[in-house]
Amino acid sequence: MTPRLKAVCALIRPCDLLADVGCDHGYVARYALENGVRSVIASDVAPGALQKARVLLAPYGSRVTTVCADGLDALAGQNPDCIVIAGMGGKNIIDILSGYTGDAALILGPQRDVPQVRQYLTEHGYKITFDSVVEDRRRFYDVLRVERGEQTLDRFQRQFGVFYRQKNQALQDKLLRERSLRQGYGADTADITEVLQWQQR
Repeated sequence: MTPRLKAVCALIRPCDLLADVGCDHGYVARYALENGVRSVIASDVAPGALQKARVLLAPYGSRVTTVCADGLDALAGQNPDCIVIAGMGGKNIIDILSGYTGDAALILGPQRDVPQVRQYLTEHGYKITFDSVVEDRRRFYDVLRVERGEQTLDRFQRQFGVFYRQKNQALQDKLLRERSLRQGYGADTADITEVLQWQQR
């Protein structure tokens, strides 16, 4: 399992029902079933990926429901305790969540537009309880766990993560790379430098 998927899995808590939306080959769903989750809905919009997930998850029998569906259409009226949406763009995640009114905890792995995801969440009744960066094959990924609640973010939290003051080597490396890129085309780097001062204390 890749470092990105391990980071997502580490945020799963034991529960009755977890929905893995965009399950790809089913590795996160399998981890959940082996670590305290009673049953899983594994869905993907791609039939080929879903078939691979079906094969991987076949040993778990009736504990698994696999559905070829777009977004939260896979829930079909069920109310999971936790929803995992990882491996897609942030705007896509926002679109998926836009019609959701349930109380499930969310584990999110947006690959782009992460500040917009944070902004959306805090404007729609969510509180980000975990927010970190992981490096995977020289790319950086943000991983969040979210629950219903109230939260206000400042501009640094929206841009760099709710807990940007907590030391994280992957975040430091990401910021150093971003600062170098900005300097290359003459853009301002004051915000990155300020966050790095917290990271490198």
